Amino acid sequence: MWQAVLALAGVVVGGIIAGSVALRQLRLFTDRERVARQAEREQARKDARDALQRDTFLALQDAIADLWRMVVDLHGEAVKVEEKTGHWPMPSRFGELPAGFDEHVACVQGLRARIFDDELRRLVAELNTSILGVLHAGERERAARMMAGLTETDEQLQERIHVLLKELF
Repeated sequence: MWQAVLALAGVVVGGIIAGSVALRQLRLFTDRERVARQAEREQARKDARDALQRDTFLALQDAIADLWRMVVDLHGEAVKVEEKTGHWPMPSRFGELPAGFDEHVACVQGLRARIFDDELRRLVAELNTSILGVLHAGERERAARMMAGLTETDEQLQERIHVLLKELF
């Protein structure tokens, strides 16, 4: 009889141990699955963030190139006007600038808002300020100095974009 009770107790204890081991394995498996799903979500979020930044950098380069073309054209026109009239023309408001200029500035500012890198954001803001400074320089020499500064800022900006794009790949 004792042998039957001991056998029954052995079966019960064995079942409890086997059940505990099975539950522990199941818990470990679900924990690993949860961690793996979380890692996948984080990777997907990082990939989406990187894609947004990459697309923004490329769009920003295009928008800045368009804005540059307009500024160079305006500067060239101002030089011609000064050569004819003897004084440097200075637009007093955006309405006197070519059609679409304000839209280009707004586009660059909108793209700036999507940039996460503080240094690049600073360079874009500096570029916009310099562009407006060139257009409102008031005299040829000052405008030429500001154009040189604008070129330097643009080179720094393009270099920063290059570094950031390399980090994304």
